[in-house]
Amino acid sequence: MKKLLLILMILISSLYAQEYKAIYNLTSSKLTAYESSLLRGIPNLSEHYKANGDSLKVVVIISGGAYKFFRNDVNSELNTELLALVQSGVKFEVCSVGMKKRGLTKEQLYSFVTPVFNRTASLIEWQSKGYSLVNIE
Repeated sequence: MKKLLLILMILISSLYAQEYKAIYNLTSSKLTAYESSLLRGIPNLSEHYKANGDSLKVVVIISGGAYKFFRNDVNSELNTELLALVQSGVKFEVCSVGMKKRGLTKEQLYSFVTPVFNRTASLIEWQSKGYSLVNIE
């Protein structure tokens, strides 16, 4: 009987769980913005929602000066905190137009970074799916 009651309570609470969604527009080349907003900010925000029985889905679109944080030919060792974000389900996209302007190839970026048509199109598409915009400039 206790098991049934516990299962019923879990099912009822899951009906009220909220899924929050954010698209991070990362353009900053500042290490402090990268570390505080992404490496520390996303896990802290995720824990906040998790503590309330909710969840957080995050997509990061990379453009501007932020390319440097995702280049495997410059950053030879993958940051463990960045890898933890990937393993927690954070998706990373990069603006192909900006890649072209900088002469970057997909092979120069971490394998988990997905090139998209451009930043603006990606931001529009994710926002149309209910993702809230967070600018990191």
